[in-house]
Amino acid sequence: TSAKPDIIFELDYDLKSNFVKRGSVEKSITYSIKAIDAFSNKVVATIQQAEFGKDSKENSATKLMEMALATTGKDFSKQIDNYFGEIIELGRDITVRITIEGDVNLTMSDECLGGDTYTDYIIDYMKVNTVQGAYTMARNTNTELYFTNVRIKTLNENGTQFSAYDFARALAKDLNKGCGVKSTNKTQGLGDALISIKGM
Repeated sequence: TSAKPDIIFELDYDLKSNFVKRGSVEKSITYSIKAIDAFSNKVVATIQQAEFGKDSKENSATKLMEMALATTGKDFSKQIDNYFGEIIELGRDITVRITIEGDVNLTMSDECLGGDTYTDYIIDYMKVNTVQGAYTMARNTNTELYFTNVRIKTLNENGTQFSAYDFARALAKDLNKGCGVKSTNKTQGLGDALISIKGM
């Protein structure tokens, strides 16, 4: 299996040519670089400059980019370091969606085996199994619960990476046992957990 990146870098740039006296050409570069968390798709660091090098005699796009990064690279790296420091302290940021399939005669407001509604049962699970109980409820309907800013641990006990899939698997297993339902972990992305309740 191939390794998945933690950070994706996106570079946009435009090399501009300015014709000056005696037919000579001066070039400058305008660019922006984004660092994106592959798990949450959040932009975690950005740098940009406009018309860098317009007073320089350098005309190579590669060289101009190297010169530009020499002035902004440290700040960019610091932003990324700060982001990973936050992950170590607060956990990784994912989303969690639990849905009831359309043909199932069940709603989130129905009672679970223990007497709580399915909504309350799931919320209690989120409180206990997220880092510092951190999550935001973004949607609460009869057929769907959707949470954002869900903070989960970064590693399993054996040191392997703990992902949105792992979180969803544990939640689905607990839901099946605690509420007597049949649910499926349909998580595919790195940072978006999806559980589908298929019935009793």
